Amino acid sequence: MIVYYKGEPKLLLNEKLAKKQKCIHNLNKIKNIHIVKLELFDAINEETDKVQLKEYAYLLRQCEFELQKLWKFPEDLRFHRFWLTPKCICAKIDNEDDYGTGYFSFTSTCPLHGW
Repeated sequence: MIVYYKGEPKLLLNEKLAKKQKCIHNLNKIKNIHIVKLELFDAINEETDKVQLKEYAYLLRQCEFELQKLWKFPEDLRFHRFWLTPKCICAKIDNEDDYGTGYFSFTSTCPLHGW
């Protein structure tokens, strides 16, 4: 199943994995969550308010948890690729290298994940 956004193909959902996970019936919900994520990415690109950007980052995290549930995986923050979010300035390579370990590299001045 291809996820389209604004008339363009954006990603392909893994039907083989959906069958393996016994969640093929969730594919439409999964597709809809991905569309919400793409809408949030657009909103982030347009936003300048730091408080609102942090709210969008929170909403993206909730989308990731929902996707994990729909795919029948444990809800686990270690498997969220937050550094791929627009406007995120956290260390991309470090976070990719440590993906799945629970060790994250945050940049204090990141408008989404900083403090």
